Amino acid sequence: MHERRNASLKSVILAEFFAMTTCQETTQDARRILAELDRKGQAVLTTTDLRQAFDLGSKRQFRATINRLLEKDLLERARRGLYVNPAARSIYFGFLLEEMAVVIRRGFVNYLSLESMLSEYGAISQIMLSRITVMTTGPGGEFRTKWGTIEFTHTARDPETIRPILLYDDRRSLPLVRPPVALRDLRRVGRNVDMVDMEEYYDILEEYGFADDPAAIPRN
Repeated sequence: MHERRNASLKSVILAEFFAMTTCQETTQDARRILAELDRKGQAVLTTTDLRQAFDLGSKRQFRATINRLLEKDLLERARRGLYVNPAARSIYFGFLLEEMAVVIRRGFVNYLSLESMLSEYGAISQIMLSRITVMTTGPGGEFRTKWGTIEFTHTARDPETIRPILLYDDRRSLPLVRPPVALRDLRRVGRNVDMVDMEEYYDILEEYGFADDPAAIPRN
């Protein structure tokens, strides 16, 4: 009887040992894979990205691995189907929402505009701390995450006519636009333009050298 109990206990101990060893190996592999993705500039990942990167056989194994990575804080869930590598060095976390926007609307032309851009220039008094407004050739929609909200507004403009007006900042994932373009977008999509301080807007055009911009609305 005692021998049978000892053998059973030994089996349990061995099973726990092998499970622990497998878990440690999985965690080490995950750290390496996430670091490789980070070196490629991928700090925000979709479920599809992770499935391709980890190349696990079954859906059950994949879900178990993702849950383990979430428990160990190697990944953070931004929303359903979207994850963030908190140890990533390829992204400045002050612009994390912008990187999420690029990933969510991957394959489309996206740029920061509307209230977000006018707020950055100081043409509206509202400070956009946890919300970004993005123009996209993809579908419109609103996505809420633990870091803030991303609002996509669809534009039917030809991507080839959009690209020449975009400005780029190496620190940021989304292209930007000049104040006249942001205001033009605001009018085009029927948003509230009353929030724009037009006197301040024209001062900004002068300060940044945008007064002769073709998109600028002349001062009355």
